[in-house]
Parts: sequence; C-alpha cells; structure tokens
Amino acid sequence: MHQIYYYYRSRRAGRRSRISGPSSGVSHASLDEYLRSLPAGDWSGNDHRRHSSLATRVCFQNVNGSPENGNDPKQQQINSWLKEERVGIALLAEAKTFWPSINEGHGWSDRLRQATMKSEQKGFYLSIAYNRHQDRSAATSAVQWGGCIATVLNQVAHRAKEAGRDPTSLGRWAYVCLQGRKLKAHGGNVQDSLLGCLQPPLLP
Repeated sequence: MHQIYYYYRSRRAGRRSRISGPSSGVSHASLDEYLRSLPAGDWSGNDHRRHSSLATRVCFQNVNGSPENGNDPKQQQINSWLKEERVGIALLAEAKTFWPSINEGHGWSDRLRQATMKSEQKGFYLSIAYNRHQDRSAATSAVQWGGCIATVLNQVAHRAKEAGRDPTSLGRWAYVCLQGRKLKAHGGNVQDSLLGCLQPPLLP
C-alpha cells in the first residue's frame, strides 16, 4: 500500500508551540525540535534520511512571501528543504507574488528546475493562484497579498493529470489532480486524488 506522510513546517517568527512526542513522551519547544527527536523510520515518516519507495511526503508551508529573485537566499532555502526532505507534494500558502511582474527566468517553474536539477527522477507539475483582478498600475514591486502554489515533484509529477485554481481568480486556492491506480473492485476505473492549497478569504 502506498503511504502518504503529512509534514507541516512552521517558522513563523516569535511564535513557539509545545508539542508532545508519542515516541518520547516529552514536550518540545518547536515542531522542528520534535521531528529531530524522532528515531529513524518513526511512524510519522519525517526522517529524510530514510525514504520508502512506497511513500510520498506531503509538505505544507506558509512561505510568507516568495522572493522576486529566484537566486534570493530565501528561495535557495526553499529549494534546499524540497530536496533534503525529499518532498513529493508541496503546498505553499501566502506566496504574496504577482507572478506576471516577475522577471523572465525567475518564475516558479524556473525555480523548480533548480530544485529538481540533481534529482534522480526529474520533473514537476504545478498550479499557481494569485489575484488577477487587482489594479497594478501604481505597483512598484511584484509583492501582492495572498496567493498560493500547489506543486508535485519528481516521481509524483508523472501521475499528474490536470491542475486548476480558484475560479474567481482571487488566488485563494490551487490544486493538482493525480491519477491513481486502477482498482479491479471498481471495474478498472481510475481513482483520482485531489490536492488543494487553501487560503481563507479575508473577513470584511
């Protein structure tokens, strides 16, 4: 059976949480500290040193703004954890980017090519959502509130069927649809899996 491991990363400045580890029974100051305390092959599957060929790692991250330049240290950090954690599905919230204003060669696709360049199984499939209705006539940068990105990488990318986004074009969510295995019990029908990247609408 193919397993999917869910992995939530949080680096919001100034916020500390207390997490109890089921393997040790002690509390931890942060999620990263808790994950580091898990033994290899623990139930949550978050040890990047071990990766089953039958497992897919799903990561959600509030990036709190994607840099305008693909060579920015923050983008390099994102690329690093995509590779080091062997992420198969990355759901990113708060990209805060009006992508048509990004210079050629620095789009999200260009950045993913860097992240998967040395991967054993190259490839990616993505969907980007941002506010397409905002008046940008007075904008001096590519910064825009909200937005999100749904990305599947490497082995998972070969199962991508289609991608889409919030039909209102407000950048609230994006998805990638994956082709599942054929199930004999259902007459050979293909099972589809829908992956969403959500951003709650702003309250009035």
